[in-house]
Amino acid sequence: MMNFTMFAQVVGTSILGISLSVCVAKEMPTNWKSECVGRLQLDLPTEADIAAYSAKRLNEEINIETEQQFHFEDGQSADWSALWYGGKIYVSHPLNQEQYVVLTDSIKKYINIPPNFAKKEKRKDGSSRQFDILPTDPLAGYAWRVNSSYRAFLKTNNHVLWWKESGDGPTDEESERHTLATILHGLSYRAPYSVPHVMGVCLPFEFIQDDGDNQRYRSIGMTYRLKAHPDVTIMLKDASARKYDSEKLEKIAQPDYVIDDFWTQYRGPDTSIRSVWDFPIKRSVTLAGQKGLASFVKITRDGNIDYGYFATVRGDPKAKADTPDLRLYVIQEGSKAKAKGIEPIGKEEFLKIAETIAASVQRRPTQ
Repeated sequence: MMNFTMFAQVVGTSILGISLSVCVAKEMPTNWKSECVGRLQLDLPTEADIAAYSAKRLNEEINIETEQQFHFEDGQSADWSALWYGGKIYVSHPLNQEQYVVLTDSIKKYINIPPNFAKKEKRKDGSSRQFDILPTDPLAGYAWRVNSSYRAFLKTNNHVLWWKESGDGPTDEESERHTLATILHGLSYRAPYSVPHVMGVCLPFEFIQDDGDNQRYRSIGMTYRLKAHPDVTIMLKDASARKYDSEKLEKIAQPDYVIDDFWTQYRGPDTSIRSVWDFPIKRSVTLAGQKGLASFVKITRDGNIDYGYFATVRGDPKAKADTPDLRLYVIQEGSKAKAKGIEPIGKEEFLKIAETIAASVQRRPTQ
């Protein structure tokens, strides 16, 4: 078994270390459940919890504006989740009426700030700032703008979606106006395990139907936790491929570097990491028809052994067709299962689940 220090060294000294193994297509089990992330879909072996925002955390975000912090309903954090669709997106877990009223009151207070700000503050050219309340038809909620800064708080079923972005100049303002219009006319509730067959992006509990415009930047990272195996967490990220001006930035966007960088978070005084795979330790993988690299590691923390699988693809920002950056994490944390009286899965079963999920990732029909 290869230690983490050698993980990077071997790949750096021999390109053969990443090219000798090719992922073989797997036949998908018929009893798995389909889900969707962004413009992609994937299959999961069991029902799963989906990370979103609690009413409390969303209320804090509205009032304080913190970094995105998604959680499962029981409070376990899902730090990999992040949603961007022409602006930051926050989606709530199911809300009761009392929680919805509290959030609505916070939004009403939030809306009262911009008019006062607009009256007192001037633009650099001396002109007054523009504040407008915007219609949200056909959805229930609130939308407004201060100059090119747009916000929307929208209700679908028993969930809310909070979208915000601040443009910089008329070009961005036009883009934001178009994105808001797309959200207002395309947003709908999406039940778990329902995969729409029209163009658009999947979010937790939500779907935004759109025209497939790949000029609008998106980065949709959604995290799942298997209900039958609570030690297993899955994150799939579908992100528009960024174009980098420098060779250095392009290099660190390549799968080889991304994999090494990801696993460094598991190095520490009480944590160690080793590749389970012998040479080659990074192996070819295909996600949604795009070629990339995958790694499979053993994680030892506090004396407990867990496993991790990470697959990533570098998209093509120059391609006319949408060719996104993709990342798939399947991470085990056995203590989460033991806390619920469930035995963590073994190495072979974990890898089988991870590779089958990877093989299931594809673009949704119509995309």
